[in-house]
Amino acid sequence: MVNRNDATKTEEWRDLPIEQQMSWRIPISTMLNMTLLRNRHSVITVSDYLRLHNISGDVELSNGHWGRETYHRNTESGQMPSLHVIENHLYDPKSIVRVDVIPDDMKKRGGWTFRGGRVLDGENTEWNETLQTVADNALRSSLADQTSVLEWDRAHQILKDSGLDTNEQLERFLNDNGWEVLYTYKGA
Repeated sequence: MVNRNDATKTEEWRDLPIEQQMSWRIPISTMLNMTLLRNRHSVITVSDYLRLHNISGDVELSNGHWGRETYHRNTESGQMPSLHVIENHLYDPKSIVRVDVIPDDMKKRGGWTFRGGRVLDGENTEWNETLQTVADNALRSSLADQTSVLEWDRAHQILKDSGLDTNEQLERFLNDNGWEVLYTYKGA
């Protein structure tokens, strides 16, 4: 057992009773079938990496982050392991919005079809073209360069003259004008 605060180097659970601060540290090989995973993918764990580079497993970070300074130090062989960091903007451009799942009601509203277009999950899919409305044009003109997302408050401000008093009314209005509401963890 480990204390969550000590393991993650935070104070998030410090005000809780001690029994609620405690947690189990479970090896990844217990949680995942590494043999099966390695049959299809080239996978090593952090502990494998450390062992391969003659670095003590005691330095493995418990908060899930990659310890650049700790893991990429000189080893007994005198060689420094290489490290290349891919910056977020290179693989996650501003014009792309990542979501885990596209809800079925969103697919229905957007006319999601499997007849052509981009390849997603091994299937040819595309969205129907939507008619541009006055509200759609007002929202689009407020987008920052190369983005396709507006903050909720900004959208509400742009559409304030439309008589939308509740969040539900605003969401319905956005959907009717070809926009979708995306719930994120921003600020959480």
